[in-house]
Amino acid sequence: MNAETVETALAVAFATRLDLDPAEIGPDHAIADLPGIDSLAVLRVIVDVETALGIQIPDDLAFAAGTVRQFAKLIAEQP
Repeated sequence: MNAETVETALAVAFATRLDLDPAEIGPDHAIADLPGIDSLAVLRVIVDVETALGIQIPDDLAFAAGTVRQFAKLIAEQP
């Protein structure tokens, strides 16, 4: 799976969970700076992305990246 596909899925999932416009969430946006973000929202986003893309994301990746792009890259690199 390529990182661009994952970036898009992450942006949509974060936007949906945080009631934002996906266009407001760029690939270099710091996840910690998203309005309304908390650990529960991140975990819900992971479940949303897993469902949307039909993949499994290891739990240890949940807080391993600072930006959407970094998070997408980590996810895309999973076997």
